[in-house]
Amino acid sequence: MKSVAIKSRGLAHVASTAFTSAVALASVASLVGAVGCSASDAKVSSSGAHDVASGTAVSISSDETWSSGKRISGQVMIEAGVTVTIEPGAAIDVASGAMITVAGKLVASSAASHATMGGAPWIGLVVAAGGSLALSGVELDDTRAALDVQGGTASFDDGVIAYPSTPFRVLAGATLSMARSNVVMAQGLARVKGTFIGTHLDFETIADSGLVVDDVAAKVSIEDSTLHGKGAPTDLVVVSAGAVHLAYTDISTAHCGLHFWNANQVDISNVTIHDTSFGAMLYGSQTLAQGGSLSIVSSNFERAADMGIEEVDGSSNGAIEVRGCYFGENTQDSRLQSGSHISIVDSVMAPVSAAKPR
Repeated sequence: MKSVAIKSRGLAHVASTAFTSAVALASVASLVGAVGCSASDAKVSSSGAHDVASGTAVSISSDETWSSGKRISGQVMIEAGVTVTIEPGAAIDVASGAMITVAGKLVASSAASHATMGGAPWIGLVVAAGGSLALSGVELDDTRAALDVQGGTASFDDGVIAYPSTPFRVLAGATLSMARSNVVMAQGLARVKGTFIGTHLDFETIADSGLVVDDVAAKVSIEDSTLHGKGAPTDLVVVSAGAVHLAYTDISTAHCGLHFWNANQVDISNVTIHDTSFGAMLYGSQTLAQGGSLSIVSSNFERAADMGIEEVDGSSNGAIEVRGCYFGENTQDSRLQSGSHISIVDSVMAPVSAAKPR
């Protein structure tokens, strides 16, 4: 992963900005299925929906280029058929509460010299139906919903999303891809109901949940990435529905590395989950008859303070194959319930060396 320079602020900054913001998120909803680790203690989390922007509404109806010194305030709409280009290395000053909606195109090619968008807590970028976002080498700072992909397609490569309330949200029918990018101290969950493709990511969260996948149409693929918590009882990957592919990835410093509620299509391979309370918490998954297909292969479960793999209810899970995995330095490697359909087979005696970002 490419190293990027990020301003260090720490938890004190977080507490003084979005957590105490006078403008609360306008739309708050509970997840489909609780995202905590106790069915009796379901957490209510932000849906990832953005606030209503304050200030003047501005519509951009012809192509233009944003360079250093450009100031964004209020509600900005990039109309369909219009392309706005951010110059390489540009420092865009964004006013508090500003929001940019993209119905046309917003593009940047700034991997060599990052462009920045920030200056005050703002709402973020909204990709509308038919819109297109193609940002390379852009840093988004202090957003409430950095990338809200409601429709169309978005790509965010070689960039940084720093201190967001919600790093990204992808609605059904929309697509977001991210490569070689950093999410720094996310304060709320990322949520996918559409398609998300991530490669060579560094995703850091201080929220109760990291990435939540909770729509039957959702498709998520993450490879060669690092997902980690920071000082919070985080469940890093929560799957309630949809198809999830996770490979060559390191997951650490969390309450649960993996958390299944009603998972139906999950393919996990060459993943190391370490320094958690529970490596994988299995509340529920679909049977083969329901279309379920779940496997965890060639992966490492290490240094779990409670359990490498914990099954909560044997009758709630369909067939899950855990094959060729390593269990090391866990307080207990696994606990399966009576009537379990989970099989742990061909465990290996040494860590799987390939189970890490390539």
